[in-house]
Amino acid sequence: MKVIITLLLLFSYCPSQAQWEKTLFPESSIGTSTHQITGKYFYVSTDGFSFFYRSSDHGYSWENLASFLPKEKAVLGLISSGDTLIASLTDWNPDSTGGIYYSTDNAHSWVKATGNGQSVGYLSKLYWIASYLYGEYNGQLIRSIDNGNNWKAATNGIIAGLYITKLILLDTSFFASTYGEGIYISSDTGRSWKQQSNIFSKEVVYDIVNIGKTLFATNGSLYKSTNNGESWSLILSNVSNVNSIHVHNGYMFACGDSVFLSTDTGKTWHNITGNLPNSTIFIDSDSEYVYAGFWWRRPIRDFFSSIV
Repeated sequence: MKVIITLLLLFSYCPSQAQWEKTLFPESSIGTSTHQITGKYFYVSTDGFSFFYRSSDHGYSWENLASFLPKEKAVLGLISSGDTLIASLTDWNPDSTGGIYYSTDNAHSWVKATGNGQSVGYLSKLYWIASYLYGEYNGQLIRSIDNGNNWKAATNGIIAGLYITKLILLDTSFFASTYGEGIYISSDTGRSWKQQSNIFSKEVVYDIVNIGKTLFATNGSLYKSTNNGESWSLILSNVSNVNSIHVHNGYMFACGDSVFLSTDTGKTWHNITGNLPNSTIFIDSDSEYVYAGFWWRRPIRDFFSSIV
């Protein structure tokens, strides 16, 4: 019996003892506007016009692909559709427009949209929801049914100029978290919206996700809802400044001043901050790594080996 117990102790892995690995992402590139993990590549654009990074080794080393972008353009929003990258580009000249562009060779060349997407610029976030492509343009939510070539407004009921922080789909309902007006819901694929009357009504909601039929949202503190957002309960107490939530195969990460992991839909939480600095701007993952911002990564197997 003593031998068996000893072997179990030797082969049991404690995530809190593992360390996050520092990547080679440039320290000077602090201001970032978007990132996208697609296939074997991790893309990051920065607020400056001379940086557009790509990593092919799970975020460890990076190359700057800004020279491959159309002249005087920078990437503001980025998303993928199969092997195609769809980018919202901005222009150095504030009097001109950016537009929607496509790349089928991993960001080495770009082709401009053919419809009114040619003049749709400044989409800082792009979302695939129920086969529609959504973006926020000049304070309005717009959508496209043809991969971004043509766009129409989808903001009836949402306050004009309101910044949308996240857009998700739960069953047949769309949820939009906003900066200052809580959460909006749409039951007609985003054609019309209604503000939900709940604890977030006049709040900044930084992020919203779902696991199955359960919603999770943060205004700095983390809450969950099991009734389509009609009511919410606090689930991560004594923790503040939660600004990002990420779900990987049903497991949930929450980050801000610290990073936490829940493997049971938010019932219990484990502090996995370890050697990370005091603040993490976002949490994301691919098939092999969890990323805390762009500067830190850690193998998924550290947390739950059954996933990989």
